[in-house]
Amino acid sequence: MIYPLVHGSWSAVGVSALWLTNVGLARICARSLFARAWFRRFLAVSVLGIATSHAMWALFGSESVLGRAGITMAAASPVFLVLSLLSIPFAGVFLAFAKRSPKSEPSRPEDSVDELDTLAEPPAVGAEFVPSLVLSLTAAPVISDKASTVVLEAPPALVSRPRLTRRGLLTGAAAIAPAVALGAGLQGFRRGFSKVAVRERTLVVPSLPSDLVGLRILQLSDVHLGVYRQLGDLEVALEEAARLRPDLVVLTGDFVEHGNLLPDALRLVRGVSPRLGTFACLGNHEYFQSVVDIRKTYEREGIPLLVDESATVATGTKTRLTVLGIDDPRWIRGDLRPTLRDSIEASLVRASGDFPLLLSHRPEAIFPASELDLGLVLSGHTHGGQIGFSGKSAFEPLSRDGYLWGPYTRARTGLYTTSGFGHWYPFRLGCESELPLLTLSSAA
Repeated sequence: MIYPLVHGSWSAVGVSALWLTNVGLARICARSLFARAWFRRFLAVSVLGIATSHAMWALFGSESVLGRAGITMAAASPVFLVLSLLSIPFAGVFLAFAKRSPKSEPSRPEDSVDELDTLAEPPAVGAEFVPSLVLSLTAAPVISDKASTVVLEAPPALVSRPRLTRRGLLTGAAAIAPAVALGAGLQGFRRGFSKVAVRERTLVVPSLPSDLVGLRILQLSDVHLGVYRQLGDLEVALEEAARLRPDLVVLTGDFVEHGNLLPDALRLVRGVSPRLGTFACLGNHEYFQSVVDIRKTYEREGIPLLVDESATVATGTKTRLTVLGIDDPRWIRGDLRPTLRDSIEASLVRASGDFPLLLSHRPEAIFPASELDLGLVLSGHTHGGQIGFSGKSAFEPLSRDGYLWGPYTRARTGLYTTSGFGHWYPFRLGCESELPLLTLSSAA
């Protein structure tokens, strides 16, 4: 999704372009900011921070603490710059209205008098002594050296209280949008580094046989192990999941980013010990490594990696489960449906179970799967766009096919697209990392 911006020299190019765009937009929408010393210092500090983070990344690499710190800061830059870019026009609108407002508004008489005078009423007949009394109580006595008389000084002039003007309100409102953008950015990065929790969900599957109602499936997808999620993170989450006793564990691609981590990671997964076993399919990131070595490691660790293949699982009921796993299209762009359909049909050749469960890294498999009347598809790949609202991806209205995050139904086929355990980019706002534990339910 945002991979090109955080990889190699593309990061420096992209961040520099975003910074220049911010400066240009600020000159158009909020030119008065450039007259302020604090804003010029902010621009200088931001340039220094961007340069330093990319230098740390280049000099120390991703294996050292300093290098990873540089990568994280470099990754944070485009998010904050994009949020800043969105907030500048809003700030500019408020500043424009503030500029057209008068600097001060005429004060009403009652705003510049003392509270005692405000409450005072005109003296009644025969009460002329009241002003003299008030004067004598508020005046300061001064004793003259030349005489023994006491001279009363008049009280100091009353100072009018400052009033909140429309110009002041609009100027203050101009700071709201940048403040919200900064807060959203900080919250997104905080959630990007948060612990991954097991998320229990009930998944309605229209064609689910009655004797599979209540089946519990743990789905592990898009861990991207070795980038921001490490073996320790995986171990903690799987220990929590094991206590909830899932019936079946499935891995739906993009498991590790460094092949040397795969044996230990698969042993952790095997430790969950589900009664119906563990099955996996490939994702596109497996092809960024040696897919031949990855397949051998799965075989050595005793976890079936299904590549256009199927496995029949006895569930302890009269209904047998058919687990299908398909290959990933890798770099194919455009319409993936014909390629995915070919893979599904190849996996069905030797299938012999009653209820088909498809493991597909890409959620687009729901289209051919529903045409072939499969029961359930479990997928990942999208990370939910890593920004969500009310349990759905914020990018779903912009997506051609949708199905970015959460449960769906197409015809009689159910689908769950997970937001993923990990990420390449440590920013999540309203779409947290997850390890979903799905309890199957029928439509009835």
